[in-house]
Amino acid sequence: MENRVFLNRYRLSLARNGLPVELNRAPTAVIYRAQEIETGREVALEVVTTPITNPGLRQQLETEAAAAREISHINIPKLYEFGFEGDELVYVTEPFEGHTASAWVGARGPLPLPAVLRVALQVVDSLGATAFHHIVHHSLNPDNIIFVEDEASQSNWPSIKILHWLGVAPILGETGDPRLDNAARFASPEQLHANIVEVPSEIYSLGATMLFLLIGAPPDVAASATLSTRLSEAPKVIRHLLAKMLQPDPDRRPQDPVALAAFLQTCLTRVERREKGGRQVGFPVLVKARTS
Repeated sequence: MENRVFLNRYRLSLARNGLPVELNRAPTAVIYRAQEIETGREVALEVVTTPITNPGLRQQLETEAAAAREISHINIPKLYEFGFEGDELVYVTEPFEGHTASAWVGARGPLPLPAVLRVALQVVDSLGATAFHHIVHHSLNPDNIIFVEDEASQSNWPSIKILHWLGVAPILGETGDPRLDNAARFASPEQLHANIVEVPSEIYSLGATMLFLLIGAPPDVAASATLSTRLSEAPKVIRHLLAKMLQPDPDRRPQDPVALAAFLQTCLTRVERREKGGRQVGFPVLVKARTS
């Protein structure tokens, strides 16, 4: 793996220990730092770890990737190139630096409400952009959201990138694989029971992610009292919104990313106006991720 060249153009970057530099790892893919050999341009290279042997699935993934190349969105790493190395599927995207949302919360605790709403707004805007190309995210959760380093946006922290839009959908449930089991905690009931992922499923996963960012733990929606108990300090409108996003019935969740984005923006404006006259809130400074 260390000296391997992908698609005849890209070589993995090596850390001081001689091993490839991992930027992110998911249940079905690993993203490495790499360079284009001819130009030296730095890229992120994602290798799907599930072998692609079914011709129908291969064609489906190629069609999906061709559509994804048309997407230009600030919160989605730009897809430069894709292809197969034998049975391995490879995506080459713009590079990124930062920490996953789950790692950030694990190290520093829950985020303030305005920051959570800013994350949600960026995710919803991304969902609208990908829905236009008939692409859905099969594992939207804090492990796939990166808080990127962007000094120009510290006053509007955090800026994000959402990873792993493409590739093989993970099979979630009681697997014994810690990464898959954790991803399942953010998946909608219809995804877990029938492997159905549509816009309402993504909105459920976003609601679960918002709850995690606010309370520092995955959601437990077995009883409606959970939301009101663990979010007692959040405004009622936020508790009500999360309860709707986490409805077991997909038809009872918000259906339109555009309308949801408008509502989230209204909530953010109200929260920031309320806090403006209160104590001065400092925004954390992102620390560059160590890669060796």
